Amino acid sequence: MKIPKQIPTITAKKKTDNLHYRIVTALMIVFVLYDIFIKPKTIGHDCRYSLFVLALPTLTGVIVLGIYRRAFLLDAYRGGKGFLSKLFVVGFYLVQGLLFSYLSFGFVADVAWDYLNKQKAANNPTEKIYCKVTQFWTGKKPKVYFEFENNIEALDIGYSNPYRYDKVKPSDYKIEITLSKGLWGYYIVKSWDVIKR
Repeated sequence: MKIPKQIPTITAKKKTDNLHYRIVTALMIVFVLYDIFIKPKTIGHDCRYSLFVLALPTLTGVIVLGIYRRAFLLDAYRGGKGFLSKLFVVGFYLVQGLLFSYLSFGFVADVAWDYLNKQKAANNPTEKIYCKVTQFWTGKKPKVYFEFENNIEALDIGYSNPYRYDKVKPSDYKIEITLSKGLWGYYIVKSWDVIKR
């Protein structure tokens, strides 16, 4: 007697999970591509950026995601046996929610910020400044570190020839930066060069 082949059934939960994984993967790819090829180089600091562009959109995303996935989260929490298991469930899904929220809500806020910052900088004059170099990093992701408005900033050296800075004293160099002032004390970097003092 032949046993009939079972037809695999995909539940609605499985379809939803697959959709969420595809969305997260797409968001990660877009985030990386934007960061590498499109995101403008900026220097500067202001706590309003951390609050309004990073923290608030990301927390808003966590709340929206929590409401959207409320039934699933409650089931996962109730399924935990004991305090440590429930604590792990809360921690795991909170980290997952923060990551998803940053890649979606936080990313959209960051792109909008970059656009507005670029527009503001385009209407301001271009300046040339000189800053003291504090360190060269020639390892993975080579960078030059320098002082700007009492903060340490960094710009990518690039992979073309990072070892030319391998055995030099940072105090013998300064960085020349061409930039325009944008929003909230941030500057759009148009070009830069490391030169001898």
